[in-house]
Amino acid sequence: MADRAGMVLDTGECLRFVSAREAGWVVPSEAVVPVPGLVLPAVGLVLTEDRVATALRVGTVDAGHMVVCETEGGWVALMGARVVATGVFCEADDGAGVVHRGQVARELDVRGLTLDVEAAIWRAAWPTGEERLG
Repeated sequence: MADRAGMVLDTGECLRFVSAREAGWVVPSEAVVPVPGLVLPAVGLVLTEDRVATALRVGTVDAGHMVVCETEGGWVALMGARVVATGVFCEADDGAGVVHRGQVARELDVRGLTLDVEAAIWRAAWPTGEERLG
């Protein structure tokens, strides 16, 4: 099995893994500015490290920090999860995450989350067939 670098997060329900390719840095939690039209897991925008990032709620933990990630769609800040470990981990047997202290941490698909949010926003903003026909 291959080793994988990244962060293990505790979401309150389970452990999740964010690869080093996506995970940028950890910063103190910032106030979230709500944005009308966003859909979960997006909860608003935050200003951190001189960057505006979309805040994504990935768990229920009040950690006091966020994990900032760079995606193809821009910066995102993962909220609601506590970083429990960083480093190089053994890949899980099924390849869908890593093993940390005997527990499997499933990979958190940050890119997929951002694409889902963007698609939902476009669907909500795009007029239906009846609206287009007027």
